[in-house]
Formats: sequence, C-alpha cells, structure tokens
Amino acid sequence: MRCSKAPVMSASPRILLLSIALVAAARGWAESLSPDRARDLVRRGEILSLADALVRLQPAIAGEIMEVALEADGRRFLYRIKALGPDGRYRHLCVDATIGASTNR
Repeated sequence: MRCSKAPVMSASPRILLLSIALVAAARGWAESLSPDRARDLVRRGEILSLADALVRLQPAIAGEIMEVALEADGRRFLYRIKALGPDGRYRHLCVDATIGASTNR
C-alpha cells in the first residue's frame, strides 16, 4: 500500500497563519460568557446585573435593545449592547459590567 504525501505548505502561508495566531493572542480576543457564568458573577458581586447596568445607561440608550452579550476581555467584563434607535439606526454600546459605564468613545 502506498501512502500519499501531504502537501507541504510554503513559507508564506505558514508565516501568515503564525502572524494571525500571534495577533489573536496579543489582542486577547473576548470570550462570550454563558448565562450561568453571568449569574454566578452577579451573585458574587463581581459585575452588575444587566438590569442594573441598563438603569445606569438609560439616558445613553434611546430606543429598543436588540442584542446583548456579556464578554470577558482579559480581566474586564463587558456588556456589548446593540440598540435600535428611534431614527431606525443601530447603535452599538460597550459597557463596563463592573460599574455600568459606557466605554464607547
């Protein structure tokens, strides 16, 4: 039985893949957290509940909330909120989940 050789990747694609991996590691891409993990963090007092964060942000959020995700970004916890404004345009907010303040610039 004859085994076929796997194709050998040239140096350029290998360097590209390595570069992508290094950038991803350096950025510390955010990890989405499960609802159970979020409840645990709220229970332990490490983050505000979504309801408490939204009360603090009410003036900044005009319109209907469409999506919310809780993410761990390094040592920070962030609520990522997508809201549909009264003008029909989407607005994206990034909120520090520990204090309920917008991190948008």
